[in-house]
Amino acid sequence: MIKSLFQPWRWRITTQLLVISVVPACLMLLFTNVYLYQAARDEVVHDVTRQARLIASSLAESSSYAVLSGNAKHLEKSLTRLVATQQGVQAIRIIDDTGTQVLKVGREEEGFIEAAAPVVFDQLNAETFHDPNTPHVSVADARERHPGKSEVVGEVRVSMSAEPIIALKRQRLLWATLLVLLFALGSGALGLAMALRLLHRPLKGFVNALQQIKRGDYDIPVDRRLRGEWAEIQRVICAMALALKTSQQALEQKVQQRTKELNEVLQLANEANEDKRRLINRGNDLIEEVRRSIAMEIHDSFNASIITVRLWTGAIIAKPNADPETVHLAQRIMTALDELYQSARHMIKQMHPEVLETLGLRAAIQEMVRTLDEAHPECEFTLSVDDDFPKVGGNRAIAVYRLVQEALSNVVKHAHASLTQVTLACDAAGLIRIVVEDNGRGFDIHDRANEGVGLIGMRERVSGAQGVLQIESGPQGTRIAIALMATPG
Repeated sequence: MIKSLFQPWRWRITTQLLVISVVPACLMLLFTNVYLYQAARDEVVHDVTRQARLIASSLAESSSYAVLSGNAKHLEKSLTRLVATQQGVQAIRIIDDTGTQVLKVGREEEGFIEAAAPVVFDQLNAETFHDPNTPHVSVADARERHPGKSEVVGEVRVSMSAEPIIALKRQRLLWATLLVLLFALGSGALGLAMALRLLHRPLKGFVNALQQIKRGDYDIPVDRRLRGEWAEIQRVICAMALALKTSQQALEQKVQQRTKELNEVLQLANEANEDKRRLINRGNDLIEEVRRSIAMEIHDSFNASIITVRLWTGAIIAKPNADPETVHLAQRIMTALDELYQSARHMIKQMHPEVLETLGLRAAIQEMVRTLDEAHPECEFTLSVDDDFPKVGGNRAIAVYRLVQEALSNVVKHAHASLTQVTLACDAAGLIRIVVEDNGRGFDIHDRANEGVGLIGMRERVSGAQGVLQIESGPQGTRIAIALMATPG
């Protein structure tokens, strides 16, 4: 959250406008005050230094007698009054040329500005400065006179402080700063009012217009009161809304046209699929009818002929005076007839299992699984049927039987499995669920180009029965799951 405060794009427009208007002014005020304060301080120090020099020079001109005589009592009162009344003067010292302090008024501290002026002695000064109230001291007695020559006999040192004047300057600058701050606050309030007015009318209207466009409503109201750039922005937004509305209408018309065409194509595809389904069902019905006819023909004619020939062969073998060679040949014919009869029976079961009509779907599939388990000892075939599995007959029973038959045929031909499980179930919705699983080597279910005829036939049969076929295959085996309605739809 703290990090987001330093991301200006997260601020409201009002905040940004206030920052733009107030922060530069405050920074300018700060830098200006710092500069003015420093400049005023330097100016005060310069003025105080110059004033200290002037005071020191003035006092030096009137202090030569005091330095020469060593008596400065007559100056102490005036210097004390000067220190008390003159702003900034802190101390005044008068010393002679030997460094001895003649007079000191006030107190000195570190940081004071100090100025010094030499006390010069000449004949004129010696004769001019004397105090009638003090005993007359002859200058000639104090110092040997050198007519026409000036001589430095001491020094006046003045210590001044710039702090009183700086404090006054600081106070004036503070009042000026407060006045400027008041003007800045007024300017900020005026800027805030203008920003709120700006947000309330143009910008808020533009935001509402963009949100309206986002919702898909392109009828943007026009504010006739806007002028200048605001009016131009409004014109651009209205033009954009009109262009989007036109594009949307054109797109909707195109979508409607494409939808109509797709519906027509879908209808044709559905009709074609329905025709295809009817053709598949009719083809399967015809195939089953032909298989049934062939099975009946084999059963009624071919098997009957085999039985007849077998009876004749048995009669030959039963003759008491039959030739042994003839009997041996007749026995071989009998064996061949038995094998032929069994093959014919197997063909009849494959083409039209009689048990399907006599005992039902469950018994027919049980017979199929049992036969395969006996015929292929290298693979174990098992069947699991729900107890509430419904009784299915007619074409639907034939479809289920053929699908299981084809799936198990593929296992025998291609899977090289050691275990195959067939499961028959029926759910509450009335869907027959057939699952055939094996642990064979599997195959690539995406390679439709090399898909066998058996799987193609299964897909077509499931599609004709309006069912669902799912195939999963991999190195661990193959799983075929089929869902069909118990009764044709």
